[in-house]
Amino acid sequence: MKMYPDSHWGKWTVKLIVVFFIAVVANAIVLRLEGASIFVYYSLLAISFGAGIGAAVTGIISIVKNRETSLVVYIGIFIGVMMLVSLFTEIAG
Repeated sequence: MKMYPDSHWGKWTVKLIVVFFIAVVANAIVLRLEGASIFVYYSLLAISFGAGIGAAVTGIISIVKNRETSLVVYIGIFIGVMMLVSLFTEIAG
């Protein structure tokens, strides 16, 4: 099993994972600021959810279409599935 992907879709999975982590860190920083805008908080939350779910979708496409065996792609799928589980539990909750 390789560490990094070779396919186009696998590389997009890695890019979306990076965007996910940047948005999560930025969101944590915004929460610490006094008087921070709630709009910025929810925007960063939406970006992190979209990037996580997008990483799962592109990861699944890269595995099915290109037979990708990269560890990072599987981590991206795991992150996206956890984001979906979190979203569904919030909706059902």
